[in-house]
Amino acid sequence: MDPNSPDYERDSAIVAAVLQAINSSAEFTKSSAFWQQVASNLQANSNLSWGTSRIETVYKGIRARNPLVDLPSTDSFVRKAVRQAARRAEAAVAKDKRRSPGSSNGGSRKGSPTGGKKTDEQNLPIRER
Repeated sequence: MDPNSPDYERDSAIVAAVLQAINSSAEFTKSSAFWQQVASNLQANSNLSWGTSRIETVYKGIRARNPLVDLPSTDSFVRKAVRQAARRAEAAVAKDKRRSPGSSNGGSRKGSPTGGKKTDEQNLPIRER
């Protein structure tokens, strides 16, 4: 991985997610347990977008560099798990963007529907206006 590459941050996060799963107690005999761990690690870094093919490429590189570790293969189940993790991460990013205070409603739903501020005059009885 080239530190000057624009994909370096994303690839580093992918490698970190996989290595966290390797270092944790995830069972490598069960591909699903391993990839669920990787998916949860990726969700923790949901500010990045995860392309399925990029995750597989980085993972294959990890497998090639670590031949002594019996890592799960990238079979169809793995591709499905990676796609699900990518979708969840993208949904989390979209959800965070919707909740950001810079949204069109000013980050708050309180107040009048028109957004105008009430003045003392509006609170007076009709005769005194």
